[in-house]
Amino acid sequence: APENYVIGHALILDWPVAGLVSGQVRSLLQWLQPERASQMAIAKSFDNIAAEVEPIYGTRFNVSAVSTESWSRWQSPPKLPDYVPPPPNPYIARDFALKNPQVTAAERAEFG
Repeated sequence: APENYVIGHALILDWPVAGLVSGQVRSLLQWLQPERASQMAIAKSFDNIAAEVEPIYGTRFNVSAVSTESWSRWQSPPKLPDYVPPPPNPYIARDFALKNPQVTAAERAEFG
């Protein structure tokens, strides 16, 4: 028997594994804080302000702290009324139940 399986939108785990996984997830989520974020911007136009050079490929880069102004903007982002999530993808299955488990192999072969 498999150790975990998907039912609907939830991942169901055997009880001992579920406790371990939820603890690991909580531990990881503690590290996912805005204060720990790393931001990267890459462009040829940054070459003139890059202070360091990566030794293998010679890529120029710079490391700097995020400004207080940026932090405050990120803490309370503006609402974007025109931003909406895309509609559900009709090609991704949501129901894994067999439509008709009594269909014979010959009938299934008709559909390729």
